[in-house]
Amino acid sequence: MKKSNILLIITGATIIVCLVAINLKLFAEYKNGNIQSVVKKNSVSTFHHIKEINSLKYAEYPYKPMVNIIQHKDSNYIAYNFYDTLGFDYFIKNDTLYLKADSTMRDNVPVINIHCKNLKSLSSVDSNFELYQFKSDSLQLVANAYSSINCVELKCNYVNLHIQNNSTISLSAKDYINKADIQLMNKGLLVLSDVRFNVQNISMDSSAALKVTGKALKTLNKVQF
Repeated sequence: MKKSNILLIITGATIIVCLVAINLKLFAEYKNGNIQSVVKKNSVSTFHHIKEINSLKYAEYPYKPMVNIIQHKDSNYIAYNFYDTLGFDYFIKNDTLYLKADSTMRDNVPVINIHCKNLKSLSSVDSNFELYQFKSDSLQLVANAYSSINCVELKCNYVNLHIQNNSTISLSAKDYINKADIQLMNKGLLVLSDVRFNVQNISMDSSAALKVTGKALKTLNKVQF
């Protein structure tokens, strides 16, 4: 073996050993409490609905906040980067978590994670919401005012979708959704990708748009507008 190859192997092995040693050291420090998590968690009481309240004007900030909704079996909390501001005022009333972007939105683009047990409805106004592999017997999604809701691999028996005022809902599902009631108004956009309904009722005006791809194409044969 050439000397240059031997030196390269030795160098690579040394780097790997150093990285492993650093990771072990950091893990030990974290367990001892010497290193704090970069994620801050705010615990909240139980809720089953999320409603975003209209706050800043759309033109006042160039980027919309990102809100990830994560299904959690044991607790409800809001998590965000420790070094960033939360970017939202929030409170819970009548089983509903209300969100409202605060003044820091103009200088910051918050990304928050909402962990909840069993979400039944979500209403968006300003932000981009995402639900990944969410399971629910019944779910209502309402998108308004340039906001968007993206549901990836949803598993649900019934969905009720309202899309209006230049907003978008994108939906894919792991299995058949038994029934869907869908309303598209005022330049709303619905994107269906690999989602099939046993029964669906779709109402839309001439300004709205519906995009269908993948397995969802089979649903079109039974759609009544």
